[in-house]
Amino acid sequence: MSNNIFNILLFFLAYSLSSQASKPGLIATFQLSPGLQLHSKAHDPIKELPQSEFLDIVKKSISFCNSDAYVFINQPNIRKDDFFKYGDKMENLMGYFEGSSSIAKFEKIQETTENQDIFEELIQFAIETCSIDQVFRIKGNDTDSYQPVYDIGTRIFRIDFPDLPYNDSILRMKYIEDFDKFIKYVIAQLPTPYRTIIYTSSMDDNRKNPPNYEIVPIEIFSSIFDDPSRKIEYERNNKILEGVNSGFRKYEPKFKEKYDYSMYPTTIFDKTYITENKELLQLIISTLACFIAFYYYFFSLRNKKKGIVTNKIKKLDTKKKKYKNSS
Repeated sequence: MSNNIFNILLFFLAYSLSSQASKPGLIATFQLSPGLQLHSKAHDPIKELPQSEFLDIVKKSISFCNSDAYVFINQPNIRKDDFFKYGDKMENLMGYFEGSSSIAKFEKIQETTENQDIFEELIQFAIETCSIDQVFRIKGNDTDSYQPVYDIGTRIFRIDFPDLPYNDSILRMKYIEDFDKFIKYVIAQLPTPYRTIIYTSSMDDNRKNPPNYEIVPIEIFSSIFDDPSRKIEYERNNKILEGVNSGFRKYEPKFKEKYDYSMYPTTIFDKTYITENKELLQLIISTLACFIAFYYYFFSLRNKKKGIVTNKIKKLDTKKKKYKNSS
């Protein structure tokens, strides 16, 4: 009897959990944001994270102001099981997380009706905290809504994707794959690698998650988050700080005030080169002058000797002619 009561209670608990709406959320910062990964590791993926706590974690990561681009990605109706079913269609998003120094994931963020659009609150916080004055609002999967920027500056980019299909799994997979490509289209054209990515959903209240969705233990991007190197926090992108070639072109102004001789190969007419190699150049010039002098001396001497022999031959020829005529 007691077992039956327990099973009934467990059934109602599972049903009540499945009827509640929750959403996943991910955070990635290219440079180290100390403490961000600790929040992720301390959270139980089965338990629900209050939305207010998620906002506090995101705000803390933004408050470091260690990015030049803050990319807010709104994917309505994304579910944690999408990362399990269609994770191979999110290769670009995975790549950005894998290459970030600090990452965090939360499979279940509590959905509330009080503040459905958390992005505007976070954007306003970033504007005030990091003194940002440019915000770009982009329609997801619409390339015409995004004009690439090339100059240096701190900016906010908000990408709003259309709802994912609810019942058609094949079409849902196609949407996720196309949206992932659009994320790359935007981020790959940013003039800086220093970025913060916030990826979550503004879920439609009229749609509920599938049955047993909340109690299924699914973890997001487990291959990245369970990597042994993620057990400790450290700056993974310090190669740029150390001056190693990072694949990004070094900034230089279009017009320079002074002529930069270092950009061009050294020639013999370079003043610095002449000063540093004065003795060597004198030796080369002296040797060349001596060679020319000796050459002309021996050449003229040879011609002189040749002229004497020629005159002697002419005299002999003259004598022979006279002798023939007399005979």
